[in-house]
Amino acid sequence: MKLSALILLSFAPIFEVAADNKPPLKIVHLGDSYSSGNGASEVDGDGWYGPKWCFRNKYNWGQQAAHKAFGDDFSVTYDNVACSGGVMKHVMESRELQFDVPCSSKSRSKDHSLGPPKGNENDPNPQCSNAVAPQIDAIGKQTDLVFLTIGGNDAGFGDIANLCFINKIYHPKNRKYVGGGTKKECTKRTDIALQDIAKDFSNNFRELLIEITKRMPSHGKVVVVAYPNLALDTKSSDNRNVRKLIAVAAKKQREVIDKVNNELDGEEMVLLYTGAIDSFSSHEAVTFRRLFLAFPKANKDGWFVEFRGFLDRNIGSEPAKKKVR
Repeated sequence: MKLSALILLSFAPIFEVAADNKPPLKIVHLGDSYSSGNGASEVDGDGWYGPKWCFRNKYNWGQQAAHKAFGDDFSVTYDNVACSGGVMKHVMESRELQFDVPCSSKSRSKDHSLGPPKGNENDPNPQCSNAVAPQIDAIGKQTDLVFLTIGGNDAGFGDIANLCFINKIYHPKNRKYVGGGTKKECTKRTDIALQDIAKDFSNNFRELLIEITKRMPSHGKVVVVAYPNLALDTKSSDNRNVRKLIAVAAKKQREVIDKVNNELDGEEMVLLYTGAIDSFSSHEAVTFRRLFLAFPKANKDGWFVEFRGFLDRNIGSEPAKKKVR
């Protein structure tokens, strides 16, 4: 049974659906870059909204799922408060974004605020810090459904992407290698991530799910979406390490979700959706391309834009646009 059908059945006793009067369904989307919308459209497209460095996009999977899966049966309200780079504590606490913005900027969403000016008080164009409120503040007793992806950045996704998918590049002017990593560095970082998941993930994830469910009505559901595989299934040891990380994380998520549901008197209030793992198949990337990018061959349908595009800042090119869609 599809997840949308399961959720509709669970809501059936709560809502009476009239043919000409759809009941309301409020969906709140929490999480990180996998939820906010990174890569959902080209960089100069019209889909971006909210705080600049959250990279929220109206073409993200949550917005599409909300209306395609539930739009025929409900009057859907969808609120995306996910923010790129988010970790579990950012769901519970406010977060200062990495880059300052001109103080003349306006707040870009209801959860976005600007801090006081920095630097010289006589600066005609001062910069201000900017922050987003705790994501959980968007949840209330009117929230019927929560979408959630979280934990990847707690395990160091940014470092893993850098060390495992980007080669070190020789910079002739500086006479040194820059960026990226080696197979050894990739393996070491994924090993650390596995240790972190084994040590801290379960307790932190459980506490987060409990707090989310406390704020929701009794009929509400939390849908946790497992991360897809990032690396192709190959004989390369680093590819296997990255894939193992995804499998271990999904298993841990299942264990914690089962425990939380048992604590909620057996109510299946939290669901785990693993379908993204299969549906994303064939879109994984290749780790470590050597011999002037000739081997191993890149996956032309992969999620990762070849590093030459980053160097040329050519993400808006047609080949790159195909990658990010």
